[in-house]
Amino acid sequence: MSNIINIQEPKPRKHKRISRKKRVIIIAIVVIVFAGGVISGWFFVSYQLAVQRENNSKELIKLFDDADKLVNTGKTDQAIAAYDVLIKKTNNTDQKASLLLNKATLYKQNKNYDKALTIAKEAESYSPKNSSVAGYIAQTYAEKGDKKNAIIYYKKAISLVDKTSPMSGSDITDYQNMIKSLGGTI
Repeated sequence: MSNIINIQEPKPRKHKRISRKKRVIIIAIVVIVFAGGVISGWFFVSYQLAVQRENNSKELIKLFDDADKLVNTGKTDQAIAAYDVLIKKTNNTDQKASLLLNKATLYKQNKNYDKALTIAKEAESYSPKNSSVAGYIAQTYAEKGDKKNAIIYYKKAISLVDKTSPMSGSDITDYQNMIKSLGGTI
């Protein structure tokens, strides 16, 4: 017997070629699975955002109710603090403007017209084309005794009234009457 070891080279493996049709099917399956994952993820994120919006809305409604109760019980300072929280929590500019006017009203009721005007003008920055905001500022100036600025803001309110609104005629008439009562001309 000989000590020679017979080493055989391994036979090269034949790679199975995947037919073109099978490759297309595999690629299609991968794309479908990927697209399904993306769509599922999108639906999940959309659902989560909707739930978050609903929870935020419920929270805002509760906070607003709490602020309203504070106003009705004469707890002005606490109501102002509650409005501050609401203003920070909402992203809707019209809601911010409305909440700021609610807050300004609390200052105006206490005859703190300068603070009320500062807050009302902040509301105006969020809703600059809102005739009601301009009318509120005009009314506050009038209550303060500043006829000149009251007339300026009543005229601004008239220019901002939505002429397509069914109430536009009475709003314009009200603002014009206020201008006349302050000694101004239209």
